[in-house]
Amino acid sequence: MLGGARLESLETLAFAWSVGLLCEERAPDADHGCGVCESCRRSLEGKHPDLLSLRPASKLREIRLEPMRELMRDVQLKPLMGRRKVAVICGADRMNVHAANAFLKTLEEPPPGSVFLLLSQDFDSVMDTIRSRCLVLRLRDPHVGSISEDESAYIGAFADFLAGSGLLARYRAIDRLMSWLGAIREQLEATTVAVDEQAGDLDAK
Repeated sequence: MLGGARLESLETLAFAWSVGLLCEERAPDADHGCGVCESCRRSLEGKHPDLLSLRPASKLREIRLEPMRELMRDVQLKPLMGRRKVAVICGADRMNVHAANAFLKTLEEPPPGSVFLLLSQDFDSVMDTIRSRCLVLRLRDPHVGSISEDESAYIGAFADFLAGSGLLARYRAIDRLMSWLGAIREQLEATTVAVDEQAGDLDAK
């Protein structure tokens, strides 16, 4: 699940990853498509049969049950061109409860070769049982500040995780994720100590 303030940026990133995941000629260590094979050409033209998407509709701007059921039926079918099917759900926080429950059934037992990319501007509005089954990546708004070196490394590892076809890429991603989370924990602990010391100084006064 990708989260951030700008849905357009999330869609751009998700589309780039989708092209890479479906590419027929992608190098094992690459996180992007070759751009020239038939799969890449069809993806770039918006005509790849294994690249699916769903976004909010109707006046309520929500994702409803029937479109979700249709998407899940398409995901259950075997890929037409390659080894994978990629489904991008834009505005995952806009799924109504019926659509969310329908999606959850497939998420709990996804068909082989399926990849789901959920895009959300509001993680808290995504059903807990869906969020807990996803690897979550929060992207900083580029207009707010520059991305840190640690965050850049984590994003790279996440791309490796998605693009890798074997266990090695997954282990590398998990290792980097744990290192990144460890660094965040150390920063929080240091901040807590500093706040406690400051509070102690005020009490002494």
